[in-house]
Amino acid sequence: MRSRNMACTGFRRARALLALSALTLLAARPATGTPSFDLYISTGGVRELAVGQTLALRALDPPTTCLPPPYTGTRKAPVPPAAMPIVWSVEPAGLVTISQDGLLTAVGAGAVTVTVACRNPKARECDLTSPGRTRLNIYNELPNGRLPHLAGGPAIESFHLQWDATPFQSRHEFMLSIAGAAFAWGASLRTPATPDAPFPWVLVPEKDRRAFDDEEGSDEKSVARHRASVTAAQLTISSWTDGILSGRLELKTTRGVEFDTTFHARLADRDGVLAKAAARTKESEGGSPAPGAGMR
Repeated sequence: MRSRNMACTGFRRARALLALSALTLLAARPATGTPSFDLYISTGGVRELAVGQTLALRALDPPTTCLPPPYTGTRKAPVPPAAMPIVWSVEPAGLVTISQDGLLTAVGAGAVTVTVACRNPKARECDLTSPGRTRLNIYNELPNGRLPHLAGGPAIESFHLQWDATPFQSRHEFMLSIAGAAFAWGASLRTPATPDAPFPWVLVPEKDRRAFDDEEGSDEKSVARHRASVTAAQLTISSWTDGILSGRLELKTTRGVEFDTTFHARLADRDGVLAKAAARTKESEGGSPAPGAGMR
């Protein structure tokens, strides 16, 4: 997850320094990291959209990509909207339309790339600002018209549900990370191993496997504070159909951010675990296994 912090040279200040000279930049740039100058396209976490659906996009200033500064005891400032005049475009043509205020409408199935750029690249306010790009997949039909989909909760920038990514291993554990709107906060959890049983699965992370971070900066106690900020977390998996995982997310924090909502997210199977559970669920309900959900 990308976050904005004050340890990096600010975007506008960095542009001015770079305009003076490369040497000045090198002398002034903090050793902790390098600012990103790509505009960021906010989709509210959506990566897939159904034909006929609309999606309001926002352009944000380039979020910085630096190591955090020392802990300040304050909360992160949200990444601000892009201040310069911008222009939106999409390719290929014919799959979506987009207005110049960022309202995208899906009209045909396929993959599209959305780009936002400074309207006048030669203007001083656009110096060293690179276009931002994001990819969206358009389908004829999707549950609730978009994926990932959360029925409620705070506004977000991203919702990433994946299998454990420990190198050289294939653990049957889920990892979930969420970025709050404008990257003002982030939450993560890692579940215990999935049970060898039909759905629903109720997965409760251990206290050292869940965290919430809305702090500006970090110190040696940050990890402990982030873990303590989560008072309860639970991921319930209720079904897996056509590659889409559905369930419920429950998350409570001491920082005012809470989720108690159903969700749908695309997730490929791992070692047949989801297909097996889906088949067992169907059998326990007295039906035949769904197509593509056979035992493996």
